[in-house]
Amino acid sequence: MAQEEPAKLLAAERRRRIVEMLQSSSPILISDVARELGVSTVTVRGDFDALASRGLLRRVHGGAVLVSEFAFSSPAERTKGHLREKRAIADEASRLVADGETVLIGSGSTTYELVRALAARPAEADITVVTNDWHVLEQGKLEFGHINLVGTGGMLMREQGFFYGHMLASSLSDILFDKVFIGANGYDPAFGFLTDLASACEVKKNFLAHARNKIVLMDASKVIEGRSYTRFAKPDEIDMVFVDRCPRRRVLSLASGY
Repeated sequence: MAQEEPAKLLAAERRRRIVEMLQSSSPILISDVARELGVSTVTVRGDFDALASRGLLRRVHGGAVLVSEFAFSSPAERTKGHLREKRAIADEASRLVADGETVLIGSGSTTYELVRALAARPAEADITVVTNDWHVLEQGKLEFGHINLVGTGGMLMREQGFFYGHMLASSLSDILFDKVFIGANGYDPAFGFLTDLASACEVKKNFLAHARNKIVLMDASKVIEGRSYTRFAKPDEIDMVFVDRCPRRRVLSLASGY
């Protein structure tokens, strides 16, 4: 019993080191991690399982691979990238929201800017935003005082700051929104709209099931190929796409209003 206690105390540090190793070189092997950290392969497998359950890596035979750089960056760091483009996309998309309307907005850096754009309207606009984004709810009193905010509830994915799971699904079960706005981590023209976390994929699919108009916001850097993602929507399942430009016209046929 006394020998197990130090391992418990070191678990968080071990897993942080594993994430750093993945960021430096992906994939990594169980045997290499065990040797680097001075622990058994059984311990490393347990750490891999714990990180995989949080969506921070994907297990492969003999090791693990990086899910995505997005999974390890903070919300502030994610927002810095392509900020001008994200705000332009959000400003354009905000025109779809009428005064007095209630809309469902998913978590993400571009959708965060959409909430900011809606909050800039006068209080008389009486817009209600339902969201699973913890950072939007956290900023509600400080920055988004001109809109009504409703949280979906659910399990909190701490690293990425969004709610997910069956409690989120239950909170939306009897509601149909006119519009849902969600972000995407990638788009493959032959495959569809993609995200890098299984939990985020389930949320996005759930959101899309509760909207008449399904709208994706993404900057053009997300139109990429050759990386490992999970599809949350086929190309023809989205009604409208807002993007700052159309790389080789690969999303233009889906778009309306940009």
